[in-house]
Amino acid sequence: MKRIFLDTCILIDASNRNSEFCSWSRSLLSEIRDNGSMPGFISPIVFSEFSAAFQTTAEVVAQIEALELTIQHPCVESLHLAARKHIIYRRNGGRKTGTLSDFFIGSQAVVEKGVLATRDVTRFKTYFSTLQLITPDNQGLSLEFPNPTFLAHRQTQGKS
Repeated sequence: MKRIFLDTCILIDASNRNSEFCSWSRSLLSEIRDNGSMPGFISPIVFSEFSAAFQTTAEVVAQIEALELTIQHPCVESLHLAARKHIIYRRNGGRKTGTLSDFFIGSQAVVEKGVLATRDVTRFKTYFSTLQLITPDNQGLSLEFPNPTFLAHRQTQGKS
């Protein structure tokens, strides 16, 4: 069974009605929740980043539970991979200092043999070339969702 790991942007976009990706993110989360064969996971990093929008831990936990997502703690192999990929990023001239969290998120999905839902494609494709991505552009078409709801939503959005 493939696991779908979620980047923080998916949760933030689904919570922000003004985001151009709000509808897409909500549809994806609904599909994951309604389709038990492809469970949704977030890392503690995603939990932490998403938590910034809430006043209490209980509020965040309630939101994560309502979405029926599971917090998956990374194994040491994934943590090491994140560090190695971040070093390559910096050696390649990467200047952004807040990028390490993306490497934690991507490496966990790779090590767990999952897929990653994100709208931040470039860094994940560059440093995790084997990682399968669900993005607003590819909409997860290669995943062959067993439940056609997500496909039907895409078609109503003009994306077939």
